[in-house]
This record gives sequence, C-alpha cells and structure tokens, in this order.
Amino acid sequence: RTLTTLANAPLQFKDVKRLFYSINHTKPRNFKVLYYKTLSRNHILDISDTTPGSPLMLLTNNVRTNIIESFKGPEFDKRELENLVKLVKNMKTTNRGLKTALNQLKLITKKDSDTTTSTSVLKFILKKHLEEAHLFEIPLINSFSECDYVVKFWGPLVEKGFKNTSIIPHWGDTFPGSLLTLGIRMKMDLRLIAIDKNQFEDHGYGEVAKQGSVPKYFKDKRKAVIACKALLNSIITSNAIDQEKESVFIPYLIVMGFEMHLYVVHLKSNHFYITQKVKSIAFPSRLADFGEESIELANGLLDLVVNDV
Repeated sequence: RTLTTLANAPLQFKDVKRLFYSINHTKPRNFKVLYYKTLSRNHILDISDTTPGSPLMLLTNNVRTNIIESFKGPEFDKRELENLVKLVKNMKTTNRGLKTALNQLKLITKKDSDTTTSTSVLKFILKKHLEEAHLFEIPLINSFSECDYVVKFWGPLVEKGFKNTSIIPHWGDTFPGSLLTLGIRMKMDLRLIAIDKNQFEDHGYGEVAKQGSVPKYFKDKRKAVIACKALLNSIITSNAIDQEKESVFIPYLIVMGFEMHLYVVHLKSNHFYITQKVKSIAFPSRLADFGEESIELANGLLDLVVNDV
C-alpha cells in the first residue's frame, strides 16, 4: 500500500506501533514518503507535521491529542529586550533611518549576554541593508546557492549566537561522529560542536537549502532527524542517563532560503522518539518586515543557544 492509500482509508490507527508497522510496508515514491518511512523504521514520530496523510494525522484523534499534550518541549526564557524592541519599533526604514538606528545601537550600555548578542545581530542585519542592499533584489535572490545563504546571511548570525559559548558551529559537508560509529557515512551542512577539555562532541546539526522545495525539505530533514536520534542515543548511553533521559533534546536547524526552522529530537519513552518544530525565524529580506522579524530572529538565535544540549 502507498501512504496515499493509508491517508484515504477510513480506519485510523489506535497505536503508534501499528502505524509504524504499516508505513514500513509502504513503497516510497518521493522524498516525503521516504521521510515518513525512514522515521517509522526508527520509531520516530514527527508531531509538527499535520499535513493530510502524515503519520501523525493517521492516528486517531485521542491518540494524537494524548501524544501532543504529553510532549513537554524545551522551555524558552523570557528576555528583557525592551530597549531594542522600542528602537526597532520606532525605526524609519529610509537609509537615514537605518543609519540612525545603527548609531543608537552603538550607544546601548546594557552588557548582559542577551542584549549583547541581540545588539550584534541587529547591527549585522542593518549593515546588510545599508551596505549591501543589492543582495535583496529578486533577480539576485533567485540566483543564490545554498552557500550564498550560509556565507552572506545565516553563517555569521549563527556564529554571533554562539559567541562566548562552548559551542563551535562547524560548517561544510562533514561526517557526524554519531553516525560514523553506526557505519553510516552521511554528511551534514552544519555540526554544532561542543569543546570540553580538548574533547570535541557533536551537540546538534543543521541542513541548508536555497529557496525551499518540498523534496529538498524532506531530504534534508530526514538526514537531520536520523543524525539527531543517533546522537541522542550516544549521549544517553555514554553518560549513563536513565531517570532524566526524557529531558534531553537534540536540536537541528533546517534553513530554507531566508527562513530557519529549529526542531528537536526527544526520547518520549523506550524506543519511541518525537521530533517537533519549536521555533521558526526569518532573515528580514524586506525592510517592511524588519521590525517584527529582526526581534524574532534575535530571540530565536538566543533560544537556540540556551536550549542547545
């Protein structure tokens, strides 16, 4: 049976094991169905995918509701960024207004880590629009490659987010250690590496694509989820975590052009894993969206840093 047939069937599944078993016997016709099948084979349920025919939506309403309500994702801190919010809210989007806002950012004296990181992020975005406004012209955007989005936009921002932490963003197609130990040679665009006493350990992953397409999205997400599950198992085993293993979240990023989505992989119970989207942010490519998107972007990067495992 294909997944489409399952989606159209009047019978919905009353437990996850039977759902996984059924999906395992489907024939993948595209990357989306392959994503579903791969996750099912690895006992992973994506509770952020509510599209018709997704594994989550093939569960009965009661089962689906119980799983979602019992999932307690990472908690995000409430931040005191009033000065920055006020500055951005009152900013005029003319060249003169952008320059004024940039000068005002330089006058902020509050030096806590959240304000420092957010100020650095906002300065970077303002300078992009002031000094490289041509990057946001549609013909040029349409020509961008994956590397363009890393080098010009997301790479510097992620680096700023993890500055002064023990996490080093490692860009480029490299093999995660968690997968190599399983004999899987699968490259990742981004590895978040923790340095502790000259030891290097993966703590999260990321995949980058240019303007999004459905096949690329599910292809990238499939890689990231499997890598995160392997890393999660490795952390639980190597640290002999038992009682608190359900509180360990492995983050991964999916970048699609000017959008970035933060997900986590989590062990719900023995041999049953959950992946869930916890945050979406966007690089403000239009000045009309600058006010809202820039603050959300700064907060999103801080959430990534705070909740990195």
